[in-house]
Amino acid sequence: MASKESIRITRSVARKTAACTPRVTIPDDVLREIFEHCTLMSTTSMPNTSPAEAPIVLTHVCGQWRRVAQDCASLWKTLRVRQP
Repeated sequence: MASKESIRITRSVARKTAACTPRVTIPDDVLREIFEHCTLMSTTSMPNTSPAEAPIVLTHVCGQWRRVAQDCASLWKTLRVRQP
């Protein structure tokens, strides 16, 4: 019985993991372009968010986004952080 339960749980976890896994990986150069546009957007198009905070937000999405954002020097020219 424990073996069947273990298999059932393993399959359930695998299905849930697959549901959260992106089906398409965006190439790094395309992500870089998108990220650079995020920092150029006006505050009216992104209410409650400063474009200068975009690099920080982008690094918290997934490993690929973190790596690309950290490697994109133009994102880090200006960095402003709001105090709570």
